[in-house]
Amino acid sequence: MELHGKPADPYRIFFPLGIVLGAMGVSIWPLYYFGITEGYSGRAHAFVQTDGFLYSFIAGFLLTAVPRFTVPQRKHGLHAAYREETVDLPTL
Repeated sequence: MELHGKPADPYRIFFPLGIVLGAMGVSIWPLYYFGITEGYSGRAHAFVQTDGFLYSFIAGFLLTAVPRFTVPQRKHGLHAAYREETVDLPTL
């Protein structure tokens, strides 16, 4: 079984970045609850969650999936030996 990707693939940074940005976006709630910040910034929370967390995972997924979906896969084993043949069926 072949492992997907290489450790040097540039898109791999998007997944840990998404986790960090998601934690930063959620950390706004406890900071406000415990009085560390004076006001709750719903706009900052929404911005970090949508433009950071969400888009990091979308970019990571698309950069992972698009090359795999667009490159034709080589057939192995029985698939390579199987030949599709067309059969003409009689018409009624």
